[in-house]
Amino acid sequence: VETELVKRYQIRTLPTTLVVDDRGNVIMKSVGRTKRTGLLRRLTSAHSGYPLYIAERGDAEDPHILKRRGDYLLASGHPDGAITLLKDLLSRLNSADRLLAEEVRFSLAFGYFGIRAFSSAAEIFEELKDEAHSSKLRDDAKEALKMTEFLMEIQEGSTGDTQRDH
Repeated sequence: VETELVKRYQIRTLPTTLVVDDRGNVIMKSVGRTKRTGLLRRLTSAHSGYPLYIAERGDAEDPHILKRRGDYLLASGHPDGAITLLKDLLSRLNSADRLLAEEVRFSLAFGYFGIRAFSSAAEIFEELKDEAHSSKLRDDAKEALKMTEFLMEIQEGSTGDTQRDH
């Protein structure tokens, strides 16, 4: 049984804490040691958004619901799952969904941010700060880009090189 769980949930490091829904889908994953306060904060976030997650998970074709599900995964500390979902959603959107696509790309950038793939996040934020139709999204992307570039500088200083992105 344990080997099956390790394979199913791609557990490569111990300790790994998972929160799964009633269907076995990961909604929160924490790898490595986590401080109690951080874990409690993430569990609280996962718990508070769970009713919405359950209510909306049934319609796997509605792009707005999929976007909110991706945002939920980001907020509950599962950026890998969010990235997978949001990339798939982007591949399904057509040109008529441009505003939604921009919002999805913004969330995707935060997914990359969550896994420390800062250059991938920065690339998306850079595009959105200049090209987004919404002035709010352009402004949010500018602020997120500043934060991302700052963290990239810190990362380069501590490792001598940026982490390889996905």
